[in-house]
Amino acid sequence: MEKFEPKPKIVGAAPEKTKESVKERFRRYFYEDHLVDISEEARKELESLEYEKTPQEKELIFAADNELNDLMEKLGVPSFDIPLKNIHILPPELYKKSNKIAGNYSAITHYQERAILLNAKVFKSDPVYFGSIIFHEMFHLKGHFALEVEKTGEKDMETVSPFRAGLAVFSANKKDKENKGHEHFRGLEEAVTTEMEKRYFKKLIEHPILKEKKKQSESGEAKELKEEISQKADIPIDEIISFNDEFYANFSYFWQRKVLNLLVSKIYENNKDKFASPDEVLLDVFAKAHFTGRLLPMARLIKESFDKTTFEILGMMADDDESAIKTLEFLQRRIK
Repeated sequence: MEKFEPKPKIVGAAPEKTKESVKERFRRYFYEDHLVDISEEARKELESLEYEKTPQEKELIFAADNELNDLMEKLGVPSFDIPLKNIHILPPELYKKSNKIAGNYSAITHYQERAILLNAKVFKSDPVYFGSIIFHEMFHLKGHFALEVEKTGEKDMETVSPFRAGLAVFSANKKDKENKGHEHFRGLEEAVTTEMEKRYFKKLIEHPILKEKKKQSESGEAKELKEEISQKADIPIDEIISFNDEFYANFSYFWQRKVLNLLVSKIYENNKDKFASPDEVLLDVFAKAHFTGRLLPMARLIKESFDKTTFEILGMMADDDESAIKTLEFLQRRIK
């Protein structure tokens, strides 16, 4: 059986020949031509400074990749492997230099480069956090991906920009040129991704390679420390991924996930004849939309459970707390 190789969907005003060329180029970014379009100087710096993956890290990457492939196949979506070379563990300085939009994030998915970048300072000594976040970023990278391609009118040159990434929808090139660029469903995309990460964590912590880590986390002293962190940070215990005396990591996008769980709960309540459980709603409605890019089935269920404006409001929920809290309050007032 021929192995499925992902290619982005292409939209825009460019001729079909150009679109096919761009589609094939981005397929190669996953395989033989990864990072071919960055400068030779930047590529050499990355290759010389990035960390070689340990056997433990490779095993955790394979575990996340296999789990996601199983999920995609269960949802009827063609699965594919993410090559190890597309995942880069970088020294902090190079991570910041290579990633202009990193902000406070310690890991990020570069959709157009088909790459995942991780800050070694955060993940190199913490296999539990590494295993959890690698699932998160791979979930992003395996999601639906579409590009907008337009001809510039200069010697067959084209402009290429992201149009879709999972549930996230980006504005057209024309809007960006008019300084009217915008992005929709970023908050919902992060909510679905992190909620799936949290569910995966239950399997991750049982992985044989993390046996000693799990044993340490279940000691009486560790449980006391975890409870102390929970109280001081004002977060539920089950939100904590990894911890020690100096550091703790927790699942991100708490308020965005509150919004998602409210959506899931109400859709299930109103459609028990269609879904066996809330988890089935999460998978068959939201995760499937992430992988396929088809938003209409999700939009219909949301509008039926709330009202016709809810889907549009959800589109404006970003990845910050304030935006998510306001969205949650809006939905709570519109529950049917």
